[in-house]
Amino acid sequence: NYLTEPEIHAYDTLKQQVEALGFAENYLDARCLLRFLRARKFNVKKSLVMIQDDNLFREQFRGRNFQLSDFASLIVFSDDGIWRHGGCDKVGRPVVYAKPALFFPSQITDDEELVLFFVYYMDSLLKIADAEGREDFAIICDLKGWSFKNFSLPLTRLLINILQNYYPERLGRVFVLNMPMLFRGAWNIIYPLLDERTRCKICIKNANKLMLETISAEMLEKKYGGNHEEWAFRDPVVAPLFDVEVMPTDVNNQSVPTDDIEESESDSVSIEPDQLASPKMKRFVPFSRLINILKGGKTIDNKSKLANKRTFSRGVQNIFSSQSSISSEALERLTLQLDDLEVTVESLKKEQETINQTLRELKLVNSASKQRNTQCENDANAGWTQYSLHYLLAIMFAMQCLQLQAQLYG
Repeated sequence: NYLTEPEIHAYDTLKQQVEALGFAENYLDARCLLRFLRARKFNVKKSLVMIQDDNLFREQFRGRNFQLSDFASLIVFSDDGIWRHGGCDKVGRPVVYAKPALFFPSQITDDEELVLFFVYYMDSLLKIADAEGREDFAIICDLKGWSFKNFSLPLTRLLINILQNYYPERLGRVFVLNMPMLFRGAWNIIYPLLDERTRCKICIKNANKLMLETISAEMLEKKYGGNHEEWAFRDPVVAPLFDVEVMPTDVNNQSVPTDDIEESESDSVSIEPDQLASPKMKRFVPFSRLINILKGGKTIDNKSKLANKRTFSRGVQNIFSSQSSISSEALERLTLQLDDLEVTVESLKKEQETINQTLRELKLVNSASKQRNTQCENDANAGWTQYSLHYLLAIMFAMQCLQLQAQLYG
C-alpha cells in the first residue's frame, strides 16, 4: 500500500529474476526483496547483483554452528563492554550500546574471527528484532575516551561493507554521543565509505535529544538520561555461547572431528541467517580472499569500486588505503604521534580552562572595583552637598546677625 507503481513493477521484476536464478526458497520473502531494492534505490539490476553477492557470502556460513573458540578474543572485548544489547526503543528495535574507546584493533590477530563474530552477533540480534516485529536495530555509540589507537581503516571498511552489502536496511538509527575533536578526522575518512541511506540514519547533531525521543526512559541507562540501571554485564546476545559446547567447524563449514567432543544437535547454537545460501552456486570465493576483498572496499566480483571513493584525498589514500606500502613501524610511529597530539590538545584545553577561570575572576574583581568607585563617588557627592548646606546656613546666620545689629543701633 505504500509502494508507488514503478516500485511495484521493480519488485515484481526482481522477484521473477530471483526465481529464475533458483534463489526462490531463500530470497522471495517480500520484506527481504524490498530491503535489497531500497538499498539500491529500486534499481532491479543492481539489486539482483547484490542478492547474488549476498548468496555467495551466506555460503560461507551455511549450516554453521558457532562456538566460543570461533572468536575468543572478541568475547573478551564484549565482556569489557565494547558492545552490549540492552532493551528496545519505542518502536521495538533492539538497542546496542557501543563504546569504541574500549576496542583496540592491534589486538585483533585474525580478521576471520572478527567476521565470524559480526555475523553471529548480527543474526542473533536480528532474531530479537524479528520477535518484536522489526527488521532493524539501533545503536548508541558513546565515543568518550576515543583516540586513533581505537581506529583501523581496513577493519572499519570491512565491517561497513558487510553491514551495507549483506545486511541492507538493517541499521535503524545510530546516536553518536560525546564525540571528541580528534574523531572529526576519522569521521572525514569514514563518511565517504557510507552510502546515502546509511548517512541519513546517523545522528550526531542533537543526538541526545533525538535519542531521548526515540528510546523511552524505562529502557535507557541512567548515564544517558534514562531511568534504567546499567544493563547486564554479559551481553544477552553472547550469553548462550557460554551455556553449551559446540562441535568445532572451520571457515568452510566442514566439521572437524575430535576425540573428546561428540557432535550433538542438542549441544549446538544454530544460527539461521535471514537469507540462506541457494544450493545452486555458480562460483565459490574462499573465506580469506572474501575478507581481503571486503577490506579493500570492492565487491565479491572484484569489478566495481567503492561508490564514494572519489571523495578521498590523495594523502588519505597514501596513508590508509589497503594498497599502501607504509610499514607497520611507520604506522606505529604515526599512532604514537597522534597520541602525543591528543595529550597536547588535552593539555591546551586545561590551560584554556585555567585562563578562562582567571578571566572570570578578573571580571569579578573589576566589577567589585567599579562598585567601590561608584560608592566612593556617591559618598563624595553626598559630603559636598552637606558641606555646601552648612556653608549656606552659616552665611544666612551671619546676615541675620548683621540685620539684628543694624536694628539695634539703627
